[in-house]
This record gives sequence, structure tokens and C-alpha cells, in this order.
Amino acid sequence: MNNNNAQTLDQSSWDSDFSNNRHDNLKEVNVRDSMLILPAIFQPFLTWLTAKPASNEAYRHRGRNYQIITTFLSIITGVAVSIFLLKQSGYFLLLLPLSLIVTTSGLRKLQVVIFHNCVHGLVFDKTYKNLLFGEFISIVMMLKGYLSYKKEHLAHHSSKKLLTFEDDTIQFLFNFIGFTPGMKKSRLWMTLYGSLISPFCHLRGIFSRITVCLFSHSAIHNVIAISYWTILFYTITSQGLWGFFIVAWLLPLFVLNHISTTLRLIVEHKWPNQENMNARGKEFICLSTSAVFLGEAVPSISGSTIKKLTAWSSWILKMIFVHLFSRVFVMVGDTPCHDFHHRRPSTRRWYNYISERQLDEKNGCPGYPMNYSESWGLFTAINNNFECLSKMSTRY
Repeated sequence: MNNNNAQTLDQSSWDSDFSNNRHDNLKEVNVRDSMLILPAIFQPFLTWLTAKPASNEAYRHRGRNYQIITTFLSIITGVAVSIFLLKQSGYFLLLLPLSLIVTTSGLRKLQVVIFHNCVHGLVFDKTYKNLLFGEFISIVMMLKGYLSYKKEHLAHHSSKKLLTFEDDTIQFLFNFIGFTPGMKKSRLWMTLYGSLISPFCHLRGIFSRITVCLFSHSAIHNVIAISYWTILFYTITSQGLWGFFIVAWLLPLFVLNHISTTLRLIVEHKWPNQENMNARGKEFICLSTSAVFLGEAVPSISGSTIKKLTAWSSWILKMIFVHLFSRVFVMVGDTPCHDFHHRRPSTRRWYNYISERQLDEKNGCPGYPMNYSESWGLFTAINNNFECLSKMSTRY
């Protein structure tokens, strides 16, 4: 399928009859289509929020530049507003958490979308451009160097190493956070809460990032990274800007980034049942990946006006304070459709992830033994994974 054809798909191409698909926590309810009763003006926003198009929705094209520009715009806007608010007093400071969330969202997207696709060689046509831009991002965000991360990440895409102790995601969740197969679900939740608020955990994460960024195996990378951060710290010190720098930049870059990363990595993959852990190849890719869409079906109740008003009010509040927050702060960019990335890791249309996944699902995901699966809601997905992990043997 060429890109021009993809952009002119008619409504019939998007007919969403997914009765043969596996869904983690759905029965016959098409959550996204239930929202079609809302005015048309809200539908593009709901597609972005849920990360799933409605069945009658046309293919939406978003180019590479759109993804890059919106990423940096989020970071610049968040930092600028944070600095402005820090100069104010009184009730204005109550808005600071919102600007910090916007900054964190942009930083996370810069890492998990732009940097990630640079590693796959997909952001630019030339290898050296992906390398240079990837190295730039890794230094500015104090991440593992481009080449080191690329070697580890490509191993992550191997079905033989996915969800094993050779997988960097598993190393983070088990060795760093402290999850253990067979651990009771209640204890898994407590371990998660502890990791999000523990100063020791945050300091350990900061030290780890400093080490992998400034003391990597690449001397050139180290020299550039150390020079950049030395100049930055000198400038901040000479201008007396440490208060603004700590709150507006370092707090989102390290502390909030760690919280977002932890929540996201828990649902990055789905743990298959214990008996399926040995099933490798494309079957295992299907069993261990699932979309995590954000949202829930609109209320469908009868009765008094009060009941309807209460139900709709509850739905709106959940969509804003639970699902919108999850989308902006945790499941940024293409992360709700991470299953599409594992099935089509080399696609040049990564920037159209929402429409591309829907199209691939509609076509039955050619080349794979199972079609896509999905769950709705970040915390539902976390709970489902904890349920599976608690039932696994400690041998893993």
C-alpha cells in the first residue's frame, strides 16, 4: 500500500468489525465508537486522546515534522510557562503542576518517539542524521548514548529476548523497581507506589543516568556531554538561575520523567500466561503486545435526569482527570499503540501510528498468527499485568 492510497481511504476501509479480535477487558462494546454520539467537533480530539480512530473516520496524515515540532513546542511552552509562574505569587503558583506536566510530556515524547525512531533509523533518510540527532537528544536529556541504546534496544525487539532478563525493560522493572514474578498483586502495587515517591529510587535513577551519559564507552560522546553540561551549569550559576533551573528543567527531566517512565514501562508489554512464556517467534510478539487505549465508553443508562447527569458528569471527570492525564503524562506519542511498533518496527509511517495501526488491524495484521488486542485505561492495564505477574512462577 503506498502512502497516497493510505491517505484517501474511504469509510468502508475503516469499517470496524473486530468481532474476531482478542480484547483484554472488553466484551461487545466498541468504546471509541460509543463516543460518536458527541458533536463532530470533538472527534479529532477524542481520536488523539484515545489513540484509536472511530470506525467511520478518514485516514489522518501527520508528517515527521509535525511530530518533531509539537514535541519541542511542548517542551519550550512548558519551561517558559513554568518560569513565568515561578516569578508570580499567590494563586498563580497553583498552575505550576500543569506546566511541569506539559514539559514532562514533551521530554517523554522526545525520548520515546523521536529518539526511539532515530535509533530505528526512521526519522531521517540518512543514517548519520539519525545518529547526530539521536546523540543530541541523549546528551540534552542525559540518556544512554545513541549507539549503546541502539544495541540494547534491537535486542529488545528479538522475540527470543523479549520479556527475559536480557530485555532492558525487564531489567528496569525487576532489578531497579523491585517487581518479582509470583509477588502478590497487592504487594506489586505497593512496590510501584514506593518507587514513585522514594527519594532513594529517584536519586538512584539520577545517578544511573549521569553514569550512562557522561561515562559511556564512547570517548567522543563523553567529551561532548561533559562539555555541554559543564557550560550549562556554569551559565546557570553565573546568572543566578538555579531556582528556575531546578524547578522548570531538572524536576521534569529527572523526577517526573522517572514517574512517567515507570508507569509506562509496566504496560509497555503484556505478560502472557506462564505456559505461553516459552512460545517464541511471531506468536509471542502477539501474546506479549497489546494496545493501551485511553478512555471509556460513554454512559448508556436510562432513568431520571439526575441519574443521567450524574453518569455523564462522572464520565467527563474520568476522561479529563484520569485518561487525559494518562495520555499527556504517561502514554505520550505512539506509546498507546506500541504493539503496532513491535509488529511493524521498520515502517516509515511511524508518525501516523494511530491510523496505521487501525488499518493494519482492519486488514487482519498480515504475516502474524493473531490480530491485535487492546485494553482500555492505563490503570486497568497495570492491574491486568500485575494479575498475570502474580501468577507466574519465580523461575520466570
